[in-house]
Amino acid sequence: MSDARSFIYQWAGSEWTKKIRSGWLRLDYLGGERFAQVGVKPGDQVFVVSVRVGELFLGGRVVVSAVCDLHTAASILTRDSDDLWPASQYVIAEPSTVSDLLPGLIVPAAVVDRLEMFSPGKKRRTVKRRDDGRIDPQTLRHLGELMPGSAQALTRELERKFSRV
Repeated sequence: MSDARSFIYQWAGSEWTKKIRSGWLRLDYLGGERFAQVGVKPGDQVFVVSVRVGELFLGGRVVVSAVCDLHTAASILTRDSDDLWPASQYVIAEPSTVSDLLPGLIVPAAVVDRLEMFSPGKKRRTVKRRDDGRIDPQTLRHLGELMPGSAQALTRELERKFSRV
């Protein structure tokens, strides 16, 4: 799995809230528009985040078993395609790694300020803050590839959460 890469995928605050209210609490798949274009493939991991009230929330991590279209996703997940979040592409989680969405896990500011990723054009970027100190959600709006140290930092946050349970 040494070729595996890590990505950060932002759900807008309204999308985050809708998914929680709709009962989407399992991270067994993700729906989006650019997974294939940025090169997400089996074995990679995708961290699901949202910027809410100026803070970064970490919803969890999906270890990718497949990147596919709607009908293939519905078949793999044994669900009706109407039950899946509308998107043109789907990342299916490796079944042994499926976890619940963690709607309240806030990433500490010290971790957020060290996150580094590549944008689609392979330009290195960091999370930007507004003048009031809040995170600017625009810096995370594109699916980005995380630098290895950043993926490790987010993994540590997840591990801390689960070690407290």
